[in-house]
Amino acid sequence: MAPHVVQIPRSAFAFCRWSLTGLLWLALSTRQAWILGAVVGLLALSAILRVDRSPMVVLYRTTLGRLFPPASFEFMDVTAMRFAHGAGAILGIFVLAAILRYPRGGWVALACFCGLKTISALGFCPASKLFVCLRKGGCCALTGNRC
Repeated sequence: MAPHVVQIPRSAFAFCRWSLTGLLWLALSTRQAWILGAVVGLLALSAILRVDRSPMVVLYRTTLGRLFPPASFEFMDVTAMRFAHGAGAILGIFVLAAILRYPRGGWVALACFCGLKTISALGFCPASKLFVCLRKGGCCALTGNRC
């Protein structure tokens, strides 16, 4: 079965990736759990609404996207992005619960989450690519298959 693909402006996708990454680092540096909660909410909404209607993409399209029309577009696998956003939301919920229950360990977990999100934002092994590799029958790192 072919993946369902949508087209979004490349700049909108970059805005989404880097805004959420920045918000996570802001939550860590200010030790404000509510910022992490907001990121979890945005990730959950993105998983529910699809990547082309996610809050950050819509925000970009209605603000910066009107001032600077997109020069290029990206084709996104809807299912892979739902997996990535859902996985990020679930991981964020666990980190938020850890912060509330075990603050010291929770903030360390948030630092790890920030690192993981930064690596993903840079394009190195994001959850969406892992999903695509697994759907093809093997994971890149384990089988040497290219995604």
